[in-house]
Amino acid sequence: MKIFDEIKEILIKELAIDKELVTEDAHLQDDLDADSIALVTLAEILGSRYNLELSIDDLVDAETVGELVQIIESKLS
Repeated sequence: MKIFDEIKEILIKELAIDKELVTEDAHLQDDLDADSIALVTLAEILGSRYNLELSIDDLVDAETVGELVQIIESKLS
């Protein structure tokens, strides 16, 4: 499974949103309504899932789902 698909499933579950909303261009805060608490939770979940040090700043820096995928892919390489 691609990283995007895995992250999409996590976002759908954690943010309780429809799968159609999660695209690479979707803005985490504006389009998906991820507030600061959700971003902290997502940083913990994604960090644990990929065995990475992922900070809240990483998620704030990633404005879109696509940018979040890129950050995780770069940390994995």
